[in-house]
Amino acid sequence: MVVAKQPWALETGVTAAIPFAVQLLKADRVTPIANANVQFAVVSGSAGFAACAGAATCTLQTDATGMVSTAVTGGAAGPVTLSASEVSGSAGMQITLTDVNPVRVATIGNADRYLAAGASATWTISLSASQDGLAAAGLPVVWTASSGVTLSSGTTTADGSGSAAVTVTATRMSVGATTVTGCAWSGVCASWTVTAVDASQWQIGAANGASQTVSAGSALAPVTLSVTDAAGHLLQGAAVSVYQTADGWEGTCPIPGGCPSSPVLASAQSSAISDASGNVTVTPLEVPGLPQVVNIAAVTGTQGFLSVSLPVTP
Repeated sequence: MVVAKQPWALETGVTAAIPFAVQLLKADRVTPIANANVQFAVVSGSAGFAACAGAATCTLQTDATGMVSTAVTGGAAGPVTLSASEVSGSAGMQITLTDVNPVRVATIGNADRYLAAGASATWTISLSASQDGLAAAGLPVVWTASSGVTLSSGTTTADGSGSAAVTVTATRMSVGATTVTGCAWSGVCASWTVTAVDASQWQIGAANGASQTVSAGSALAPVTLSVTDAAGHLLQGAAVSVYQTADGWEGTCPIPGGCPSSPVLASAQSSAISDASGNVTVTPLEVPGLPQVVNIAAVTGTQGFLSVSLPVTP
């Protein structure tokens, strides 16, 4: 009897890619012995033979080439000794190998989200699973969530790249954090969190366009406002009220004397909801062709306030 193939190492719970195979030969070590019964057994350690539904002993018959084989599945980390014996007792052998725990990793790449309390939103998050550095395609991923959100499914399956996605929906979410957890292999997990932020913590700032100046006849660019919480996290779903006036150009104030009161050329009020990036875009209220100052005031939550003045010079 000779070893044709052997799994040089096992991984717990993983069927070996190379089966444990032996060949029965006659005394000339050339002529195969066909239709002979060979018993595979786990002498020590924890393992099972795939050909016999994971049993620790397995009797199989050689083919016309004298070959017989079965894949091996590790049961626990540590040394494992396997034997193969011809049932009549004419030949037998043992091999010893090491069962190691596979390196399994699950990660969620989506950044945690911050939502205005009372707002509703939907996100799709994805868990990436790998084993020993390779994508775990076809792997079931079980999703759970604490109160505050609903999930599109309790279980999804990893695609060819090892990614499994789920849709998370928050409806008029109350203040506080909600965690969504995805678990693969029944215990390798990753988490993602959405936090609803109270209106007293909403703040607003200018992300772009707040320092521009143009000449009469040129249009002002849109102004991008950014809503955050007190810690600077971008805040989705926050209601923003925007007030604008276009005031006539004041010119140079006389000295001594008071500046003349500027006429209000136009005024407007609008509202918007901060997007997934925490942004609100405001188109400046501009009276075409006239020198003026466009004043924008934005309010959010109970404390958030910002004012911007955009000159349109003669």
